[in-house]
Amino acid sequence: MHTTIIRRTGLALGVALLATSLASSPASATPGLFGSQDATYDGVYRQSLVIAGLRANKVTVPKAAIAWLDAQQCADGGFESLRTNTTLPCAPGDPNTYSGEDTNSTSAAVLALTSLKDVKRAKRAVAFLRSAQNPDGGFPYYKGGTSDVNSTAMALLALTAYGVKPASVHVADLTPVDFLITATVGCEGDEATRGGMAYMPATPNTPSVMATVQGLAALASVTPWVKPVKQTKRAAVVPVLSCPGTLSDELPKLRDVVSGYLARSLAANNNVFPNAWGPGADLSSTAWAVIGFAAADRAGTQSALSDNALRTNAGSYIADSSGNTNAGRVGLLLLLVASRHESAKSFGGINLVTTALGSLSAS
Repeated sequence: MHTTIIRRTGLALGVALLATSLASSPASATPGLFGSQDATYDGVYRQSLVIAGLRANKVTVPKAAIAWLDAQQCADGGFESLRTNTTLPCAPGDPNTYSGEDTNSTSAAVLALTSLKDVKRAKRAVAFLRSAQNPDGGFPYYKGGTSDVNSTAMALLALTAYGVKPASVHVADLTPVDFLITATVGCEGDEATRGGMAYMPATPNTPSVMATVQGLAALASVTPWVKPVKQTKRAAVVPVLSCPGTLSDELPKLRDVVSGYLARSLAANNNVFPNAWGPGADLSSTAWAVIGFAAADRAGTQSALSDNALRTNAGSYIADSSGNTNAGRVGLLLLLVASRHESAKSFGGINLVTTALGSLSAS
């Protein structure tokens, strides 16, 4: 995925999955950083996914990796995608230059910090996030910007991991869930698109798989890789929104509709999402969907089929175009296996733990 395409499409829509999608770019080794690729746009994000993924699988995180993340935190608690010089103050978020503190990097860092039980640093990061919430209940990529689904979903995942109840995260009585509802296709859409979420609310909403997969995970109101959800018979159901009618703000019903859209989309595309940016499959969005299904206790049959598809393609998925390990993708798969009560030691024949640890830059 090319960075300029991401920028034109919308910051968080691409950057929220950037750590798991960028092609190889050479970079000098950075001690304590997972992955050898250029970390300009995804350093904190990918580092956080790997740390949270390792802890979800009860693996001790190397001290150098923790120190690298700690050094990235800004004085006000937020995080930039990458601070190349941590002796200088952080810059405020600037959508014109695509730089400065942002909510996506900060949300990912909260996931890592809570997994490490670093309450002090996590509390500061959460304070930064809450200060960025917009009056519509959603979150922007950069503080003061327009709310979008990916940024809102990542913030909600982070706040849930920290122990904050979704209903308590509000501005003028509007919560992140209220915002997500405004971006969800209802009866105004055809049956195939109902339950899909747009990147940003519009009239009519046009669903984006990349937005919807993280939206579902956030709606679950749990951190599935920390406390895996027991799957029930309900998980086999793939519901469709009945029309005429309206989207419900009752979370179980909303999860039904959103998971139904994703399951139908996967079933229509051989259990993986097609790549919106070119040929091939979007395995990162597929992985997020499987995590969302597990968290919401929905679409169990489709979830298993997509999990198998990810295992089949695991080797090519976690290697970049130069054959180097894409640490962000490994981190995402570590979260997936923990969410599904699976072993990280053999995912498509790959030991995700040793692969993640082996990508750590030592010097």
